[in-house]
Amino acid sequence: MIKETLKNGFEVEIPDENLDDYELLEDLAALDEGEENTGKIVSAYKRLLGTEQYKALKEHIRGDGGRVSATAMLETLQEIFELQDGELKN
Repeated sequence: MIKETLKNGFEVEIPDENLDDYELLEDLAALDEGEENTGKIVSAYKRLLGTEQYKALKEHIRGDGGRVSATAMLETLQEIFELQDGELKN
């Protein structure tokens, strides 16, 4: 289980079974291969966080103008994977 407060202040909780997901690996491989399918990013987020936590993260990042910053979402996903890497090394 990963339970951390991210740099943006969002408290993330990721169960181990969400990390051990082959379809998550497929989504990430498609992104890594340069597949132009932004749906894979959304799918990866939902597989990691679950739908409710994913929605909560978007609300946390949503700006005053009502938009969710794509840059902030991608940076957050990268940070989550860095947390996972640290978790696997420990």
